[in-house]
Amino acid sequence: MKTSYYLGLLCLALVTACDSSPVTTRPKTKETTPATGKDKPTVEAQKKSRLQWNLNTLVKSYDKVGRHNSRWDKAATAALAAFANLRTTGHPVDSLQNEIKQSTTIAVQKGCQDPLVKYLHARYGLATENEEDILLRAEALQAAAQALSESEYPAVRKFYACVRAAEALHLQGSNHWNEVVGFRKQAIFFWVQTLQDSSVPLGEVYDGCNDLLNLLERNPAQYGNAFLTFEPLLDRHWPKESITHLIKGQFYKRSAWQARGSGLADTVSEAGWKTFAERLDLAEKSLTKAWELDPGDDRSAVVMIVVAMGKEQEKDQMELWFTRAMTANPNSYEACKAKRNFLEPKWGGTPQDMLAFGHECLNSTNWGGMVPLTLVDAHQSLAGYLDKDDQVRYWKQPEVWLDIKAAFDKYLQANPEDTTRRHWYVLWAFRAGQWEELNRQVELMGPVNHAFFGGREAFESMMRQAKAKVKTP
Repeated sequence: MKTSYYLGLLCLALVTACDSSPVTTRPKTKETTPATGKDKPTVEAQKKSRLQWNLNTLVKSYDKVGRHNSRWDKAATAALAAFANLRTTGHPVDSLQNEIKQSTTIAVQKGCQDPLVKYLHARYGLATENEEDILLRAEALQAAAQALSESEYPAVRKFYACVRAAEALHLQGSNHWNEVVGFRKQAIFFWVQTLQDSSVPLGEVYDGCNDLLNLLERNPAQYGNAFLTFEPLLDRHWPKESITHLIKGQFYKRSAWQARGSGLADTVSEAGWKTFAERLDLAEKSLTKAWELDPGDDRSAVVMIVVAMGKEQEKDQMELWFTRAMTANPNSYEACKAKRNFLEPKWGGTPQDMLAFGHECLNSTNWGGMVPLTLVDAHQSLAGYLDKDDQVRYWKQPEVWLDIKAAFDKYLQANPEDTTRRHWYVLWAFRAGQWEELNRQVELMGPVNHAFFGGREAFESMMRQAKAKVKTP
């Protein structure tokens, strides 16, 4: 389809979206009440248990097998305790990350050579946007992972060090491929060792499985072999936990798309379609079981939206799972992302569908978090159907900018400390030619991540343009 046709279609969609009020779609499929099963520990009890487990495998392990010295013990312990708390939160917390950075830097400057402390220092203390330092950080992660692997620290700490070293070295190109493969194999080995212990908190079980499969996803053979290696341990220790079935469902969903490939439908082989369908069936079975065991966890419902898209199910089925996800978590940005993808033209939707849903996300008084930014994502996806020149014109349309501004303003009003999203706001203002807003947001952005904008030179060039365009009194 020609890009000029799409540009006209998108302009029509913009007019339609701006003239219509938000539409709330409800599934026609009758909802059922799932079995609740046995009583589960409260969220607070789970957090407390997870924190204690992390303290045991970090602080207590350092006390037992770490390389001690009175010069750095206090700083090392502070860093490990902060990391235990960070692991328990389940999401980045700037204050904890800064504590880890500062304390590991002090410990290392005082001569600490403990491999666990050195790993945390490489990961947080050496985090940088300077391209010249990125390789040094990767090498530091490599050295720490090697030292940890030979230490007496718990297997879970060796596992994560190997994962992060493999990730960092992979970004350095093919010259480090042998090291990447080696760390991936070690990561599988240490994760299987970790799962031998049935006391591992469920949150840690999920995170570790997810991180490992993310690491291996682009290597289908290694990806599948790793899952087959640890799946029996999930079945042995946590057969009736929703998390086990969620992990399985996510695995089968990903492996289904691996079999299909990312090309157009006419590029998929008959065998690819067959495997795709079979694995989506397995994913649907596992994810449905996961939701039945814990309908309060939105993750299974989110992945089911993707499965519904792959199985080309009716929109009502997608809406059923979307409603389940948002009922469990009204801030589920991932659910909105999955639905927005379902509504894309390449999957049978329309630009009008996407923008109407984006406005629903913006205007909802029930949904929060990053959900309003779904409208920005909708525009970004639609712009992707255009060629480069038409994309430039697309972002400069007044109707598009009004949507972008409304979404970011609502989100940042509630989350003013989110510097990452403010960086994005600056970038969209630049693309839209909204120079006054760009200058205003830069003042609120805090420390600049130059790499986000393509390097220091690119950022400074952008700022020169912005300042030149703004009229001075």
